[in-house]
Amino acid sequence: MKSKVRVISILLVLLISAVLLSACGQAVPKDLQAPTVELAGVYPMDLGSGGFSYNQVFSITNPNPIMVVMDTLQYSTSVDYVTLLDEPKTGVLAKAQLLDDVYVPANTEVRVSSAFAVALGSVIGEAYMAGGADNIKYLPQSMQELIASGQMDAESASGMVSVGAIAAIFPLWKICGASRPPIDPNLDTYLEMVVWDGAAEGPPAFKCEGTATFTSAAGSVEVPFTTQWQAP
Repeated sequence: MKSKVRVISILLVLLISAVLLSACGQAVPKDLQAPTVELAGVYPMDLGSGGFSYNQVFSITNPNPIMVVMDTLQYSTSVDYVTLLDEPKTGVLAKAQLLDDVYVPANTEVRVSSAFAVALGSVIGEAYMAGGADNIKYLPQSMQELIASGQMDAESASGMVSVGAIAAIFPLWKICGASRPPIDPNLDTYLEMVVWDGAAEGPPAFKCEGTATFTSAAGSVEVPFTTQWQAP
């Protein structure tokens, strides 16, 4: 009976030792290598005339022999486009901060999704505020001269500035794959044939930049990143 107890005790000791060794795994490195953050894809969810939404997928790669935890990911996603007047512009589509912990095992890649939506009214409003009265330069020359001469009342002129802001963002709207919105019938032909039809087709090249914070048994590291993705 005593011999059986002794054998069982030895087996338990061996089992516990094996569990402890397994739990310890690789030795904790002195210096933590920076994980990488890249865009693995940006996929349309809804492409309408009044707004559009995309789901972007981040690839998080951990090159370390121990697990790391991504506890913060903040980013800004933008698209470059060219206006009616051949001006290079950058449209910021989304800014976000993800705070849910993401566990990335040793020498492993995991993927994290983050969706964003863009409303037409918000984009037009930003263009209107940024450009102000200068947005009339996107209107037909005859309309610009009419406004400049003072022959149009202030309220109507302000409305035309808003239409100019719409014309300014039409190329961004088109390259992102959204549908052309219905606009003031008095300018619909101009916006359709000159602005919309003249704008470049997609797919857009999504540029994403930001920072990610990782923690582990070896300490923490903040990783800045700039990454780009375009559909083939």
